[in-house]
Amino acid sequence: MSSALSTAPPVPRLAHAFLALGDDGLAPTAPSPIAVLAALVASLVIGLSAPLAWAATPTPKPADQPAATAASKASVPAPDDDGGDGGM
Repeated sequence: MSSALSTAPPVPRLAHAFLALGDDGLAPTAPSPIAVLAALVASLVIGLSAPLAWAATPTPKPADQPAATAASKASVPAPDDDGGDGGM
């Protein structure tokens, strides 16, 4: 077994340093009832917000009402500014 350990790549020192950031020496404790209640309320608010937003969309416009006015078919050409007046 010692040969298998010697062939394993060494663990980088920065990995140990990163893992040591979470080592505070205290055993994990159960969350407080207030934290559990806050998480439950937040999940309900987030879970219900999408269906409520979907249900609250405005009603579409009737099909016979155009969204915008149609452009005029006959347009008047713009005045020509290439005249001999020097652009004034």
